[in-house]
Amino acid sequence: MAEKKRLTPTERTKKRLKVTYILLFSLLIVSFIGMGVFYKDRASGNSCAENVVDNRIDNREEKPVIDEKTVIDKKPISKPKPKPVSRPKPKPIAKKNKIVFVIDDCGLSLENLKLFLKIKGKVTFAIMPQRRFSLKTDEILYKNGQEIILHQPMEPLNASINPGAGAIYYDSSYDYIYKTMDVNLKTVPHAIGINNHMGSKATSNLNTMKIVCSYLKGRNMFFLDSRTSADSVVREAANMVGLDSLVRNAIFLDNQRDRESILNAINSGLQTSKRDGYAIMIGHLVSQELAKIMIEIYPKLENSYEICDLKTLLGDN
Repeated sequence: MAEKKRLTPTERTKKRLKVTYILLFSLLIVSFIGMGVFYKDRASGNSCAENVVDNRIDNREEKPVIDEKTVIDKKPISKPKPKPVSRPKPKPIAKKNKIVFVIDDCGLSLENLKLFLKIKGKVTFAIMPQRRFSLKTDEILYKNGQEIILHQPMEPLNASINPGAGAIYYDSSYDYIYKTMDVNLKTVPHAIGINNHMGSKATSNLNTMKIVCSYLKGRNMFFLDSRTSADSVVREAANMVGLDSLVRNAIFLDNQRDRESILNAINSGLQTSKRDGYAIMIGHLVSQELAKIMIEIYPKLENSYEICDLKTLLGDN
């Protein structure tokens, strides 16, 4: 066998270096390869994790998305309420002032009564008691649907003037007043109240008027004070016993009986109505001119005033 050639120390050193370089180079290559694998696996691992998460998400039971609009839409649909139709408000009807015409001294003449019955409207008739035509006048007016009151005679200040049958005097007693008024009302059975004929003296006595008012209260009647005196205590006495009462607040219509004077008196009463809201105007059966004027003006008055009776006026006041 051929003997192996021995290497010199220098050659051995070079050989060792060469092997060392080869080993280092191999290690370097292996390191690069290892790092590449490492980063690739890491990237691959992230992708897998994401896939796992995605799978978990996919495997979850999907919950419906609540849409607020959908919820609202699913509520029971109510029919829209119809909008109220706006209508113009009616203009308030202006309240008319009231006027009452009272005709005194009825029962003295049926002839004079005929003309007053032609008035187309409400009139209050005051019938004197115990007169020739008292009962007949009451009957006619009642059938005609007119308001009737007793025209109760009372003592005047002028002692020379006789108030007539069935009168009440300044110092009349309780029994006398009750008996006298019982008799008077038998001749005017449909009367629902009274007013005084004369009476400027009697109406100034509070005690006498309290007795009269107590009698009327017991019969559910009322008292119209004709106001023949500024000293009248009728209203005071009526209030004391709780009786319905009224007071004449306009001038007498026929103190002067010519047409012009009567028209002036009526116009004065209309002004009173505007001032007080009502006017009680008193005339007399004897005045045929008054009857003619009332027939003429009633249709015109009704356009601007409410012509009513005393009972209506009491109800409103």
